[in-house]
Amino acid sequence: MSDKIKNLIYLSLYFILFSVTIAAFLQESWVTFFLALITIVAIFGLRFFFRRSSIIYPKEIEIALVLFVGISFILDELSFASTHALGFDIIKHVISGALFGLIAFVLVYALNHFHKASLKLSAFFVALFSFTFSITFSFLWIVFENIIETLAMSGGVHDGYVISQLWTLLSVIVGAMIIAVAGYQYLQYGIDNIVGRVLNKFFSANPAHQAVLKSAKDDTMGIIAGGETQSVEFKSTLRMNLHTHKRDKKIEHASFKTICAFLNSTGGILFIGVDDDQKAAGIIEDEFANNDKFQLHFTNIFNQHIGEQFSSSISTELVDIEDKYIFRIDCFRSKSPVFLRSGEKEEFFIRIGAATQELHGSKLVKYISKNFA
Repeated sequence: MSDKIKNLIYLSLYFILFSVTIAAFLQESWVTFFLALITIVAIFGLRFFFRRSSIIYPKEIEIALVLFVGISFILDELSFASTHALGFDIIKHVISGALFGLIAFVLVYALNHFHKASLKLSAFFVALFSFTFSITFSFLWIVFENIIETLAMSGGVHDGYVISQLWTLLSVIVGAMIIAVAGYQYLQYGIDNIVGRVLNKFFSANPAHQAVLKSAKDDTMGIIAGGETQSVEFKSTLRMNLHTHKRDKKIEHASFKTICAFLNSTGGILFIGVDDDQKAAGIIEDEFANNDKFQLHFTNIFNQHIGEQFSSSISTELVDIEDKYIFRIDCFRSKSPVFLRSGEKEEFFIRIGAATQELHGSKLVKYISKNFA
């Protein structure tokens, strides 16, 4: 499916959501109105939060929220008032428990492997967090809905209404439990299921936050196999020009341009010792006495041309692949603009597609004010 068709689908869903919100207000259907309004706030809140973080979140999160509220609540309240049957409510809240659990699972899993604050949680505790988050959030959502419904009831609360709410809570628990168990099975035993597929989707968009379930070697080889993308780039060497067989400052400059671009954009991974054909030749061509000398040289150049204050925004690792070491640099979005210093000159780079681009003048000012304000 092309990006244009996807964007058209997204716009259509959001148009429906805004239209139903207005219709609910005009018809004084307050439960639907406030739930739809909360969904709109949540969507734009997610966009604002992730735009300022180093994490790219799939649009499917927004779509899931819109579909859940749009189908289970909005259609229920506006179009299918007769469907207030117990079976419909049970299905609706099983889905809600599973949805909230899935979102929580992705977030805590990412945090569990985040380079600055890894929680190092076991599979059991990741699943437990997902379950408790889903129950808590779903419970608050249901309480909010019931407050509005109770205020709108002219005859007060009846016994059947109380029983239906008990079924609602039980349904949410079932949905949350399904995701927790599936997530635990995926993390602990590698069983392919919906949680695993969602996590793979999330981390394919955020390779710099890739959670290493396998060895560092298998993880690195898997990313390299995917080729160069907006967040992955290869360099054959750090300083050696393979055509002249001499050390070349331009080659060195090219690597640090890419690092700056990743730091100023949404993050990414630079592999040194991998050519454009995805062949891992290793860092031997750079002719350092040993790996420690290579790492020390890299650190010195980074501090000199980018700045030691940005060292916490990268993570480096030498990975042994078939007795050849490649240098992996995980770059995370910086909270402040990063310039590459070359003598008296300062350059600013960003990542566009699979290319690194320098910004000047008004474009530079606009980008910084938009992304680092």
